[in-house]
Amino acid sequence: MLFQTLLGPLARKLLLYGAICLVNGVLGWLILHRRKAAVPGDAKSLAWLGFVLPFASGGFYSFAAVPVGIYLVWYIASAFKRNGQLTFRWNLSTVAILLLPLAYACSVAWAADKGMAPFGFVHTFPLLLYVLALLQVAPGERDSVYALLPWGAGEMVLLSFLMGKIPGLQDMVLVNQRLAGFFEYPNTGRNCRVCFPKSPQPILFRRHRRRSGLWA
Repeated sequence: MLFQTLLGPLARKLLLYGAICLVNGVLGWLILHRRKAAVPGDAKSLAWLGFVLPFASGGFYSFAAVPVGIYLVWYIASAFKRNGQLTFRWNLSTVAILLLPLAYACSVAWAADKGMAPFGFVHTFPLLLYVLALLQVAPGERDSVYALLPWGAGEMVLLSFLMGKIPGLQDMVLVNQRLAGFFEYPNTGRNCRVCFPKSPQPILFRRHRRRSGLWA
């Protein structure tokens, strides 16, 4: 009750989401640096991001999209410095992802609210950066980028269930009495929960991975 009284709804959400992201950042780092964790060094940074980002509304809002974009630019610059080049593949998926932020940027010309239109570009540009960063990981190691997703999905299900029972926190994870999780959208939250198998451990520690066909 004191937490609800002292802070407004937005401040409570930002404070709680920020605290959870901070804890998950430490937890993700510890998991990835376990001696038995079969995640290559090049993939660790993106795997860590995939573990933390869902708890920041998936990085959709500007307060999350901007630091995520900076983080991805750092990763891409590091990959360029390490490899001496950047890898990019032209296919239907990469073209579609490239066109998405460009379309948002062009919408400023005819948008009814020209002040808000640029935020569409801000929200979607990190997606293009993420794809470019993912392509810098060796093809045989790209599956390992998603190694922590089951752990994060399981944690989100548990936290969302508990928060849904606490007055003052219910609105952060429930939309029209549907479990939305930290994405604040029930359908996206449901898709995230699909990532949670009965046992996430084999995904993190298995030695043999099926090669991804989308980005190979």
